[in-house]
Amino acid sequence: GGVSLSWTTPASSGTSNLETYGVWRGTSPFTATTSATLIASIATTSTSYSDTSAVHGTAYYYRVTATNSTATSTLSNERTSGSNTGRVIRLKGMRLR
Repeated sequence: GGVSLSWTTPASSGTSNLETYGVWRGTSPFTATTSATLIASIATTSTSYSDTSAVHGTAYYYRVTATNSTATSTLSNERTSGSNTGRVIRLKGMRLR
C-alpha cells in the first residue's frame, strides 16, 4: 500500500536555485507546517514521492513546500488521500518569493 504524490516545479525559484522539497502530512486539514509532520525532504531532481508509511483506512492530508538557499515557499494546495491507499495525488500552487 501507500499513497503516491506528484507535483509541478514552482514557476519561479526565487533568488536562487531550488534545493529541496518538503512533503508534509496531517490527519486533519492544515494551513501551517506547525500543524503537520514533515515526512520527507527530497532533492528537487524529483517531483514525486510515495508515502509507504500510510496506513490503509486512514485519511491523510498532504502539502508540499519548495526550499532554496534563502527561503521556503508557501504550502502547495492541500489534497487528501481519503481512506484508500494507492491513490495518486497531484499537488500544485507553491510560490517562492
